[in-house]
Amino acid sequence: MRILAACSLGGAGHFNPQVAFLRAARGRGDEVLTVGPPALREMVESAGFAFRAGGEPSEAQVAAIRERLPVAPLAEATLLGNRELFGRLAAEAMLAGMEEAWGDWAPDLVLRDPAEYASAVLAARTPTPIAQVAISLAEAEAGSIAAAAPALEEHHPGLTAQLRAQPYLTRFPASFDPSPFANTVRFHHAPTAPVPLPDWWPGSEAPLIYMTFGTVLGYMSNRRRELPDGLANERTGAVDRGPPL
Repeated sequence: MRILAACSLGGAGHFNPQVAFLRAARGRGDEVLTVGPPALREMVESAGFAFRAGGEPSEAQVAAIRERLPVAPLAEATLLGNRELFGRLAAEAMLAGMEEAWGDWAPDLVLRDPAEYASAVLAARTPTPIAQVAISLAEAEAGSIAAAAPALEEHHPGLTAQLRAQPYLTRFPASFDPSPFANTVRFHHAPTAPVPLPDWWPGSEAPLIYMTFGTVLGYMSNRRRELPDGLANERTGAVDRGPPL
């Protein structure tokens, strides 16, 4: 079987959730090809998968949205990210490259990042089976579809309903992540023995706090200090910041 993995903008947060599924597929003898923005090439190939680059919006288009997101009201930010960036700009930029890869490679199954809509448009025009691989909680994914709906319907009438009906693959347990998707499939793999963490700060017994800026926040010039500063405020106003961010 040939499996096409479709990824949109966002880097590791959009590709890594697919890796467990792609490795499982390859382990049973399936061929795998990932199609995504050019910046994903190194990440995908270092994970051991073939990669084919599609299109992406210009930096000017993305930057305008990226810098507006942290200062916009929540409702506006939701539409900017889900409808304008992913639903319209990223989908339009990716569509031609995705269609070319689709025609050349003829996938038997498509696994898509929920923010990647070009593959969903092509699947709606063909009998190719397609499923979405969760990158967040199911309620958030369903909300993203609702926010992007007007742009999605411009790409293909009825696409919104088809997205909601697609199989939804997730690694989150039902107790933590109740799903509004009717066809939700939860993926489990055999647990592995825990590996000790590296001794990043030799001799330090301080608790380790894992934090992430996600796929967008780290690029926002006016938000890069918020999380460290917030951690400082949660304590006594003084915090060992460790190495520079």
